[in-house]
Amino acid sequence: MSETTHKGILKEFNPSLDQNGNHNTWNSGQGKLMYDFNATFERNDGTEPKEDKGTMASTSDSPKWKVGGEYTYTRKIQGASGQFIKFSGVKSTDAPAAGGYGGGGGGGYKKLTREDKDRIIRSVALEVAHNALIDLNKTDVVEYFKTLTATANVFGKFVEQHAGGVKEKEMMLENAIRRSVDGLQFKNYFTGMKVKDDKGNLTTEDKRGMDSAAELTAYAWNCFSYIWAGTKEDGNVMTPDELQQWEQSKT
Repeated sequence: MSETTHKGILKEFNPSLDQNGNHNTWNSGQGKLMYDFNATFERNDGTEPKEDKGTMASTSDSPKWKVGGEYTYTRKIQGASGQFIKFSGVKSTDAPAAGGYGGGGGGGYKKLTREDKDRIIRSVALEVAHNALIDLNKTDVVEYFKTLTATANVFGKFVEQHAGGVKEKEMMLENAIRRSVDGLQFKNYFTGMKVKDDKGNLTTEDKRGMDSAAELTAYAWNCFSYIWAGTKEDGNVMTPDELQQWEQSKT
């Protein structure tokens, strides 16, 4: 087992689930119930790999790690083939401030201003815009940076429109737009076009079902609604209006 210390930006974290869809948990030596999360850091300390993926644990099932925040962490390689990457000692590089809140993995960081949050949202939106344009094979149309910012603005407004300033919703919406890019592999999601002929062979109509930022944000809403509230009794996710009514019924 090797162990190194690094610094990086927390790009995302999500619950680690078992085969039945339950959150993976374990008991620490001190008798505390620990929750496992899959996490990705973008290292900014000049070491490789730049994108660092692994698992880290918290005593809370909803830790206060902040996507977009900078952390130091210990990286442990485990397993006979080095197949397990564990992060521990996760600490924010910002000093704790009055009125701030601590991260789930230890340490604290200052309370973010609205300007700080907007910068994080724009950072995520730009990342998604890059990935979407690449995965849509539309890099040939990018002649000016304005093309990227126009696409990123669609995602940024999506987060701002639906988060309502709620920190947890902002984090979930940021994760949802990342997942929407993963959904590009679904060939026929929106178009309703036939992708196989009567003999089961793929036709020339076999193409990506989503080909615009607007369609990706529509898919991102489905991702977020499912993460935030699950499905309705008929198996469908809630529309923004339905979700707002559902949230109000909980208060």
